[in-house]
Amino acid sequence: MIRTPAGPVRVLSLHLAHIAAEERLEQIDYLLGEHRRAPSDGGPWSGADDEPQRNWSNGQAEPENPQAAIWLGDFNMEAGSVEYRRITGSIPYHPGAAYIDGFVDAAAVAREPGPDFHTHEKILDGRLAKRRLDHCFVGGMLAGRVRSVTADVGEVASDHFPLSIDIDLETPGIGPSLAGR
Repeated sequence: MIRTPAGPVRVLSLHLAHIAAEERLEQIDYLLGEHRRAPSDGGPWSGADDEPQRNWSNGQAEPENPQAAIWLGDFNMEAGSVEYRRITGSIPYHPGAAYIDGFVDAAAVAREPGPDFHTHEKILDGRLAKRRLDHCFVGGMLAGRVRSVTADVGEVASDHFPLSIDIDLETPGIGPSLAGR
């Protein structure tokens, strides 16, 4: 959890399974369950210290566990796949709307830079495949704050290209009811 001027945000760096969609779906279902329970589960500490003289919390209050969240990393799935749709859910009735407890693809909100936008290249069946396997998903309440999403295809960070997200977390405004307790 990171406290920002916009409010507290849970940030998860993820690397999902690369072999099977079924395994990714299990991982996603687990993560979505944790996400939806976060505000009611409370902060990430596991109870009160049974030996207060240790002062393991340094006298700090338990951190918030807000609904506002950002998931980013190597999801090993392409936009539009069943796993992708499990994260983003159904498209809301009104264009531009986002579910408050759901996620939005930051690249879609930022109007990704065209059909050649990719984070991974590999020769498949004798042809160069340019795929977007790395993603940033933002909670619905953060969707309007995404400014840009880019992939630096000139840099090699691993077998994937670095993904950069510019999101406004400086402007106050994530409501207290969405920030968690």
